[in-house]
Amino acid sequence: MTIAIEGGVCSGKSTICSLFRKDGWAVFNEMNVAAEDEETFYRSQSPEHLTKCFVDYEIQKAREARRTRNAILDRSLHSVFAVLYAKIKQAGRGLPVFAEGLRSQNPHAEWPDQVLFMNIDDAERLSRYQKRGVNVDPLLLDPVFNELFLEYFQSLERSTFHVLDGNRPSHDLFADVKKILETATNAKTNFSLV
Repeated sequence: MTIAIEGGVCSGKSTICSLFRKDGWAVFNEMNVAAEDEETFYRSQSPEHLTKCFVDYEIQKAREARRTRNAILDRSLHSVFAVLYAKIKQAGRGLPVFAEGLRSQNPHAEWPDQVLFMNIDDAERLSRYQKRGVNVDPLLLDPVFNELFLEYFQSLERSTFHVLDGNRPSHDLFADVKKILETATNAKTNFSLV
């Protein structure tokens, strides 16, 4: 079974993934660029090339995860699509069939078995960002952008998509995640929690 942990910046994805790793799961991390190279990496490439880098990385990650019995994805290919969706919609361009259009253009954009979205309020996101002291694109902290990021996932109307309250303590949230996966276990007999 492949589970994607999704959510905006500073929503607790990596914390939940680290708890899964401690529990013995295979965790496939999101694409990261070393902090010292980040500014050069993002500024030196066209938006199209950057998108292709992220898409290619996520496709390869998903292929590797499918070969693993129980895998956790720290983000999925749909994160790339959600960012594009939010940026384009925020810019005021129409998106009549954008979400499914992106999927149909890319046969590797399969939906993970379960998608767990860590949703946090804007004040908590800003607080976590300030505590972490990392540089991120200011757009990723924008409340409207984050609403649209979530909207992309909701627009796909999947029964295996769950929005969780990421404001809660990580161990409580992890317990909720495990309950969701135990329910999925009952529905999928070849899957068992580690």
